[in-house]
This record gives sequence, structure tokens and C-alpha cells, in this order.
Amino acid sequence: MNKKLSTFLNDVCTCIHCQTVHEDIRQELVCHIEDLKCEYIEQGYNDVKALDMAIIAMGDIKEIGNSLNRQHKPQTEWTLIGLTSIIAVIGAIIMYTSSKSETVQAESFG
Repeated sequence: MNKKLSTFLNDVCTCIHCQTVHEDIRQELVCHIEDLKCEYIEQGYNDVKALDMAIIAMGDIKEIGNSLNRQHKPQTEWTLIGLTSIIAVIGAIIMYTSSKSETVQAESFG
């Protein structure tokens, strides 16, 4: 892989906090850059110049990285957390009331 392309991809990925999507993003960006590079080669530019122009055409590294970071940020499953909390509270209430009823039953037999 070309050093300029590798540097571009590394710089974009440094802005993306979710490590699991880095490889997918790299592959997608390489595809876009290769498409642009082919267009520039068809226009008559040499391979090196076409790659440089394709990387420049992608835009600002920080802007791309920040945008992709927002898109691939893991979302908190608040509904799952809420349901788990409700079940835990109900379970605690049931355990508390059952321990109180055992105490009352033990006192009535004693």
C-alpha cells in the first residue's frame, strides 16, 4: 500500500474511537480512493498524481474522521438497561416481602 494512502487512513482512524470498525472503514475509504484514482487516470494523470489528487478530493482528514466517529459511535441500549432495572426492583420487592411474610409466619407459630 502506498505510504500516502496508509498515512491518510491512519489519520482518519485516529479520530474514530470504536476500534472494531477501523478495518471496514479502511476498506471503504480505499475503494472510494481507488475509484477516484481511476477517474483521474482516465483524465490523463499518471498513477502517482492520480492517487495524490484522489486523497485530496476525499476532503479534510479531521472532518472525515469526526463524521465517521459520530456515525459509528456505539449507542447505549437504554431500553434494555431500563427493563433490567425494573426486573431487579421487582425481584428485590418480592424478596423483601417474602422475607417479611416468613418472619410473620415464624412468629405466629412460635
